[in-house]
Amino acid sequence: GASHLSEALKTNTSLTSLNLSGNDMGTEGAGYVSDAIKVNSTLLMLRLDGHLLQIKQLKGEEPVEVVNLSSQELTGTEELTMLSAIVISGLISTNKVIKSLNLAFNNIGVKGAGHLSEALQKNTSLISINLNANELGGYHNSVGHWVSTPEGTEAIAEMLKRNTTITSLSLQQNDLNDKALQYLSEGLKENKAITSLNLDRNNLTNYGEDLSGIIKLADSLKQNKTLLKLSLSDCHIKAEGAGYISEALKTNKSLTLLNLEDHPLPIKELKGEEPVDSIDLSKKNLRVLSALVIVNLISTNTATTSFNLLGNDMGNCMGIHDAEAMPQLTTLCGLKPAQTEADLSHQGLNSSDAMLLALDLGRNFVLKELNLDNNNIGGYFDDMFYWVSTPEGPAAIADMIKINSTLSSINLSCNGIGAKGAGDLSEALKINASLTSVDLAYNDIGVEGASHLSEALKTNASLTSLNLYGNDIKAAGARHLAEALKTNKSLASIDLAGDPFVLLCIGGDEGAVHIAEMLKINRTLTSINVENNALNEHVITMLQEAAGVHTFLEV
Repeated sequence: GASHLSEALKTNTSLTSLNLSGNDMGTEGAGYVSDAIKVNSTLLMLRLDGHLLQIKQLKGEEPVEVVNLSSQELTGTEELTMLSAIVISGLISTNKVIKSLNLAFNNIGVKGAGHLSEALQKNTSLISINLNANELGGYHNSVGHWVSTPEGTEAIAEMLKRNTTITSLSLQQNDLNDKALQYLSEGLKENKAITSLNLDRNNLTNYGEDLSGIIKLADSLKQNKTLLKLSLSDCHIKAEGAGYISEALKTNKSLTLLNLEDHPLPIKELKGEEPVDSIDLSKKNLRVLSALVIVNLISTNTATTSFNLLGNDMGNCMGIHDAEAMPQLTTLCGLKPAQTEADLSHQGLNSSDAMLLALDLGRNFVLKELNLDNNNIGGYFDDMFYWVSTPEGPAAIADMIKINSTLSSINLSCNGIGAKGAGDLSEALKINASLTSVDLAYNDIGVEGASHLSEALKTNASLTSLNLYGNDIKAAGARHLAEALKTNKSLASIDLAGDPFVLLCIGGDEGAVHIAEMLKINRTLTSINVENNALNEHVITMLQEAAGVHTFLEV
C-alpha cells in the first residue's frame, strides 16, 4: 500500500496535508513515502506517528534555519518514531539552509539514528543537532525488557568521522553504555568539527563496573583538537573515571569547559593556561568527581592564588587538603589576604566546607572573627527528614583551632554540633590560647557536651564568653559547668538561657541551684543568662542572693 501511495504522491499536484498515523507501514513503507515527497511539489504537512512534519521546511524550500520537533516543547503532541525519522532524514540530506535540528524527547530509536546519521553525512548546513531522550542505546523487546545495542551510536560515530559542519551534538538520556561510548570516542578521534558534546544522564560505565568507554574517551581527548565543551553529568564515571579524564586534560589543548556534576569547570583557568588570580566555584553543587579534577589540574597552576570552593559537597576526599603541594594558594574559601572578619552565616555550609575552612585558617593568621551561624557543619536533615550526623565537620574546625593563634571569636550556633562535636571543640580549647568568644547556641550538645566543655574550662585561660543558649544540658550539665567555673579565672560571660518556646537549658530549678552555689565562689563572671528555664521564685531569690556578693555581676 505504501508503495502505491508513494507513486501517486510523485505526480499529485493538489494534496497539501496527509495523515498516515496508525498505519503499520514499517521502514520500507516510510522509505517509499520519503522518496515520493522529495519530488512532490505541493504537500505541506505529513503525519506518520507523532506531530505534523512541515515538509517544505525540512526540504529547505521554505527556508528556516531552526527546526524544532521536540515533543517536550510542542505541547499536546505524541513522540515521533523511527518512521518520521526516516522521512526527516530523507528530506534534510539535501537541505542547504537548515542549521539547527531539535528532535529531543521523541523515540526515533536505534534504526532512526541510523537513517539520520546517513543523512548527516550528506548534509552540509547543519551545525547543531539535539537527540536527547530518543532511546538510541537500545530498545524494549516484546515483553518490555530493555535490550542494549550499540548500532545507533555506531552509526552516529561513523557520521562524526565524515561530517565536517556539525559543531554541537547533544545525546543526553539515551541509555548509552560503555560500548556506545567507545564508538563515540573513536568518532571523536577523527572528527574535526564538533566543539560541544553533551552525554549527560547516560550510564556510561555500568555503574562504575566497566570503564573501557571512559578510557577510550580519555584517549580521544588526548588527540582531539576541536572539542571545547564536554558534559558528562550523572554518567556514573566514578572517581577512577574522573582520574582518566583529568589526566587526559593535562595534554588536551582545546577543551575549555568540562561538566561532571551540574556545573562546568573552567579547564584552561584551572590548568593556568589562561592565567587568572582567582577562581570562584562557590555554590555550584560540585561534588567528589569535580573535586578530583580540580585537584589534578591546579597542581601545576602557578598563576592562581585564590579559590572559593565553599557551598559545594566535595566530601573529605579533597587531595587539595595537601596544602604543601600547592604553596601558591592562599585560600580555598575566597578569603582576602588582609581580611580580619568573615561572615559566612546562613550559607548552607556543610562538613566539606568545614574542612576547607580548617585548611584556610590553619595557615591564615590574620582572620580574627569567624561567623558560621546557621549552617550544616555538624549534620543535616535528609529528604526523609532523618538527621544525618557529619562529625568530621566539627572535628575539622577543632583541629584548626588547635593550631590557629589569631582567631579570637567563632560563632558555630545552629550547626548540629552535638555532644561529639562539643567534645572535639573542648579538646581544642584546652590547647588554644587566642579564642576569647565561642558561640555554641542551639547545637544539641546535651549533658555529655556540657561535661566536655567543663573539662576545657578547667584549663583554658583565654575564653571570656561562652554561649550555650538553647542547649538542653539539663541539671547534670549545669552541675558539670558549675564545678568548672568555681576554678575558672577567665570566663566573664556565659549564656545558659532556654528556648522560650521549646526547651529548658539547665533543667529548671535543680540546675539553677548548682549555678547559684557556683556564684558564691566565682569572682570572674560579670554576666550570666539563665532566663527561660522555668525557675521558681525561691530559686530566683537564691540566684540573686548569690549574685549579690559580686560587684558587677548581671544575672
